[in-house]
Amino acid sequence: MQGTTGVRSRGRRAAWVAAGAGVIVVLAGTPVLKRWVEEEWWIHELDSEDGDARKRAAERLGEMRSWRAVPHLVDRMEVGALKRIGPGAVAALLRQVSLAAFSEEDEPALLECAREADPLVRRRALLALPAGRGVSEAAFRALLGALGDADGEVRLAAARRLLETHPDLRVARRALAGLARDAAEPVRIEAAGLLAATRRRSSETAEVFLEALEDPVAAVRIAASRWIGEHASSAKAAEALSRLLEDPDPLVTEVAASALRKVASVLPPPVTPAIAGAAPPSGAALPELLTQLRDHAETKALRREAARDIGRVAAGSEEAFAALLGVLADGSDDAGVRGAAAEALAAGGFPLSRTLDVFRGLLFRSLLDEKRALQEGLFAALAELGPRARLLAPPLREYVGERRDSPAGRWFAARALWRITRDATQVVPVLVEDLARLTLEDKKAIEGICALLGDIGAGIEAAAPILSRLIGEEGLDGAVAPTLAAADPLDLALRRTLEDWLDGLRRPDDVARVLAVLGKHGMDRYVLRRLRGGDIRESLWILGVLSRMGPAAAEAVPALESLLGDRDEALRLEAEEVLHCVQGR
Repeated sequence: MQGTTGVRSRGRRAAWVAAGAGVIVVLAGTPVLKRWVEEEWWIHELDSEDGDARKRAAERLGEMRSWRAVPHLVDRMEVGALKRIGPGAVAALLRQVSLAAFSEEDEPALLECAREADPLVRRRALLALPAGRGVSEAAFRALLGALGDADGEVRLAAARRLLETHPDLRVARRALAGLARDAAEPVRIEAAGLLAATRRRSSETAEVFLEALEDPVAAVRIAASRWIGEHASSAKAAEALSRLLEDPDPLVTEVAASALRKVASVLPPPVTPAIAGAAPPSGAALPELLTQLRDHAETKALRREAARDIGRVAAGSEEAFAALLGVLADGSDDAGVRGAAAEALAAGGFPLSRTLDVFRGLLFRSLLDEKRALQEGLFAALAELGPRARLLAPPLREYVGERRDSPAGRWFAARALWRITRDATQVVPVLVEDLARLTLEDKKAIEGICALLGDIGAGIEAAAPILSRLIGEEGLDGAVAPTLAAADPLDLALRRTLEDWLDGLRRPDDVARVLAVLGKHGMDRYVLRRLRGGDIRESLWILGVLSRMGPAAAEAVPALESLLGDRDEALRLEAEEVLHCVQGR
């Protein structure tokens, strides 16, 4: 019986196989199976070692509009074939590029997508391009060209990428100024935010933001208020901001009031009552701030902020002094809150003798207290007091001398000692010793010491050999090179070190500080050569450096004037603005 069942089972299986083969034979003549077979063939040919065969395969799959082939075509960046299949296939390519790390092999495909008819595809392609000094000239020119695109969101994407590469680029700001008046709310919001993040002042930008104060979208009014508070100082701006004090959105009112206080502080009298009354009474918020500081149920961040605000509004209040003293005396309290209380004590307008008595006790206890946040707050407060805290110079000098086991934190105390005594001979040896002992893992401490040495200026030559070795270490050039430039006098070896490393500096501010010290020779060697090199990226980079140098870049005036007739609009506009900056107009 069992044998009979096995024979029947094998018979049924053979029948099914024969039936399936028959179906395949029947379907072999149908268009569906023919297309499937052909697609499989051409997809297989995409892996051929023959370049012509791969090209033919991509073209044929594009002609067939083969969606089954899209993943394979995306992997091989076959934009032409993907475009024939449809916008969705191109979008699949852009999604993959945006999710993966950019490589130079991706760029031709992205530039081709940036010329697509679909604005969404163009926008995604532009945003997938890299930013920074690594962008190629072809990609940079594509971004410049896209500023004239018919679609507002494409222009916005181009402006964003250009500003990431060249902050404050005038041609990008001009495009954003137009977009800030766009009919589409999302475009206006993003354009206003990007434009507000730029730091160059111009009448064109000021006019845009004065108009934007009346925009129906709160986010646009907020961005406009912030920019005007930082960059505008006219009675017209103050009057426009004062109208926002009655805005229905409380955040708009708060930002406008803050901006109005900044503008009113630089306006000559008389000012209108609305402007004069923009700032709240100095002590009005004190009771609430004291409650927040004493309430241990509040978050540490809120209590730290409350302590700092007390320093701004205390005006010598006895109640505020007692509250701050109570926080400082509580060794179990958060070290960051206690440090903020120390800073508030220095800034609160309290009698100097009482403040110094408190700090003297804290200073002696700090020799035994390892809580860095408290120490940093105490030393920041002493640095704020400066020469007024000269009675504490001896114990502070003793503290600095005894903390050789903590090179990563001793510079906070050294900075306070320098601000109090202005004696480089007491501070520089300590900083040089700590700098020699620190490792690259102590990057924050190295940057702090470099900033302090740059502040000291004269007398830092002893640190030059150590600083010279640090130049070229990733992430430290921006801190080290400007400090070296502050050495006085600048010897020949140090000058050559700075000149050799100028090319490695990434931030325009750092290059500007070094060039200001190197003078005409550095200008000739570094600046003029790049302005005349023909690469628009380098030329715009150097123009950004010159704008930060201001009148110190007077040697570059002839070269800037020669760019006023350049065929590239971006260069012409940038050179014109930088020339005004250098000539002080």
